[in-house]
Amino acid sequence: MIHYLYKKEGIFIGVDAKNKKSICWIKNYIDILQCPYCGGDLLLEDKTNKAIICKKCKRSYEIVDGIPILLRY
Repeated sequence: MIHYLYKKEGIFIGVDAKNKKSICWIKNYIDILQCPYCGGDLLLEDKTNKAIICKKCKRSYEIVDGIPILLRY
């Protein structure tokens, strides 16, 4: 969940108040990211913003320090 927004260089940036990590770039580029397993589109999890979920295969990818871990393992 984004706790507050601030504007930087004309772009609104969401910040997770708990760990102070910016998720702005993920929201800006979520449309071009795809699941490494099936190639499906990805969604940013609504509740915590700590994971990205594939729309097609429903796999979840953790976001660590503002970086989505999109590795096949």
